[in-house]
Formats: sequence, C-alpha cells, structure tokens
Amino acid sequence: MPSLISARYAQAMVDVVLAPGSSLDSKDVVEKLGRFQDAIAVSPDLRKILASPAVRASKKRAVVGRIAGALALPRQVANLLFVLIDRKRIGELRDVVEAMEAEFDRRTGAVSAEVRSPFELGSEQRQTLEKQLTLLSGRKARLKFVQDSSLIGGVIAKVGSTVYDGSVRGELELLKRRLTAGA
Repeated sequence: MPSLISARYAQAMVDVVLAPGSSLDSKDVVEKLGRFQDAIAVSPDLRKILASPAVRASKKRAVVGRIAGALALPRQVANLLFVLIDRKRIGELRDVVEAMEAEFDRRTGAVSAEVRSPFELGSEQRQTLEKQLTLLSGRKARLKFVQDSSLIGGVIAKVGSTVYDGSVRGELELLKRRLTAGA
C-alpha cells in the first residue's frame, strides 16, 4: 500500500499527464517508469548509488539522466525522478507508480485486473479478455498479464476482490465438488 507521501507524488504526476494539452499517455508513462524500475532491479550497483546518502544528488541526477535518455523517458517523467532524488524519495518509486496506476483508474473510471496464464497470450486473446472483463466489471478494465507456470491451462482473472477462475485446475476442482456433492 503506497504511503500518503507516495500518493501525493503520484497525484501530482497524474495531474501533469491528464492536464489539458498534455501529449503524455497514461499507459505509456506507467510503462516507461516500469522499465526504469526494471533497470534498477537488474543492477545492484545502480540500486546502491541511488540508495546511498554518501552519493550527492547531482551525481544521482546525472546517472538517472543518462538512463532516462537511453529509455527515451519524456521530460516530465525524468523530472519526477529528479524530484524524487532531490527529496530523497527515489526508494519509494515503486509505491509512487502503484499509486499512479490507482489514481489513473480512479480518475478515468477504469479498474485494474490481473490475468494469470501458463503461457504468453496473443494479442487477440488479450483483447478478448479485456472486452469480457470490461463487460463483467462494468468499467474499463486495465489488464496486467502474468505468466504462472503452476497453471495447466486456461486463465485466472482477478478484478478487484473478485476472482474469475477459468483454469483447468479450477474446472477440475469444480468437477470434484460436484461429484462429491452428488455422492
């Protein structure tokens, strides 16, 4: 759960993205921040530099600026990262992004959903699932796809606190309950 401070940074960034005349796309901003998070996750040296109070903010900004350039982050997104560095909050980036996603959903009337499948789904399958979950929830569904090797087949979708189990394992459990109930 993001902190109140993370939520404030998120709200400010969402204000920038959704401002009239903004050329930023909410999905693109979240995706690019996710790629920046991935860069931090795979580099222990980068994590140490960003977390260390011994490294000056100007050095951190220079490193982040180079990464932002390599990832083609929009200026406003890079500025968010610089503000987080200056305020010694870069360690809360994951919470800020999570709060941004929730704020985008709240303001646009969308709902986030997680779809688990045993393999990568094709674009047609993803679109079909998005349409079905939008119909079921009554709100625009923003899907996050996760591969889950513990599944045999099918998918499990979680929308808010509701779980739709279309997995083979779920169908077998349902069949087992029906058979044992009738015995």
